[in-house]
Amino acid sequence: MKLKSKNTSGSNQEHALLSPSSAKKWLNCPAALACEFGLPNESGQAAVNGTVMHLVAETVLNRVIKGEDIRADTYKGVYALNEGKGPIKALVKPEKGAVLITDDFVSQVNKYVDYCRPIIDAAELVEVESRVNLTRVLHPGVMVPFEDPRTGGKGESPLQTFGTADLVALLPRADGSHMLIVGDLKTGRHKVLAKENKQMMLYALGLLHKLKRLYDITAVRLVIFQPYAGGADEWDTTPEALELFGKFASKAALKAIDAFERGKKGLKPADFRPGNDACQWCRFAEKCNAKRKSASAETESDLSDDSTEMTLDQLKAEWDKLPLMRQHIADIEKAMYAVLMRGEQVEGLKLVEGRPGNRSWDNAEDVGDLVSQWGIEDLMTKQVMLTPTEAEKVMKGHDKWDLLQVRITRKPGQPSIATADDKRPAWTPVSDEDLA
Repeated sequence: MKLKSKNTSGSNQEHALLSPSSAKKWLNCPAALACEFGLPNESGQAAVNGTVMHLVAETVLNRVIKGEDIRADTYKGVYALNEGKGPIKALVKPEKGAVLITDDFVSQVNKYVDYCRPIIDAAELVEVESRVNLTRVLHPGVMVPFEDPRTGGKGESPLQTFGTADLVALLPRADGSHMLIVGDLKTGRHKVLAKENKQMMLYALGLLHKLKRLYDITAVRLVIFQPYAGGADEWDTTPEALELFGKFASKAALKAIDAFERGKKGLKPADFRPGNDACQWCRFAEKCNAKRKSASAETESDLSDDSTEMTLDQLKAEWDKLPLMRQHIADIEKAMYAVLMRGEQVEGLKLVEGRPGNRSWDNAEDVGDLVSQWGIEDLMTKQVMLTPTEAEKVMKGHDKWDLLQVRITRKPGQPSIATADDKRPAWTPVSDEDLA
């Protein structure tokens, strides 16, 4: 297969075309690559913070691997340059693009580093921020146009796809074989699971192809570490299962590349496969007509069914439709808001000012001084006991904390619906016998 010159060979586009972090999109919907091409991939402060935490984690772990006794606290109060993509330096005066490494960053990175330490100690091989070649896994033989910037000569070169695994480790097992551990630090608060995580499975496949000639790898563990969402989530699998996934991934990759080559105008209905996984992070989702049709079809009623009450199977089927429907509703609201913000006229709709924010003093310190001068502090101030969470921060370690701690009560959580593989035990309602 050959790709046309529109692929901007020689730029980052050819490496980012089949990004492992976007695997959910192109594995499920072949049209995603072509539809997203050229759309800006905007990232906010949360992404910058994540980059900084990755930088600090990489720096600390590399020193831990060398045998140093170090924690992320070493870098508290200094700066990561180039919005977290540059070196770490202590600056007297912050420069443009410098991000302060805060106490919170340090605290979250330490959780990840503490998880990695025993793995590093036990590992026969360990790498941090390891570049993983996925070219042979996904699309061997796919060629892209190439132009030498020095000579102007033209030719073809293989399409290259890479990813970066945050942690790679090989642990020896009792039988002489090895377990491959592939870890990923994620700094978001939206829970990401390791089980059948497509990005991590691709990394593991690339690493298996690289390491299997040197090591007998009989087990693979994928780890997603989220300090803001409960720490480590692990999933164990086998090289054989990953190889089967690799065959599926390669077929999906070739379909996505073929659709990309044809471009947005050359896409066919069969190229679009809307679904919750494919559409969730797709930058084209707000404009996608195939997604609109799919979501609309999900809401159609089966008028041929004369029953007045849904069966459990029908209720479950309707429940399964909710993620895509909710996502579609959110995308439509976001797209309409953008249209109205641009000043376009839409019949029957307009932008209005929302509810005002909470009232606050323009300068609380000045108001406090006035209140003090007028002698009405008792009327204008109040004392409130600290909450248990606040009290624990200031009292932990105090000899009275144990006595206070037993006075804390907590309402049980309300039951909520979860998938069957959720690690929490199933909730059971209270029966008359329980109350007897």
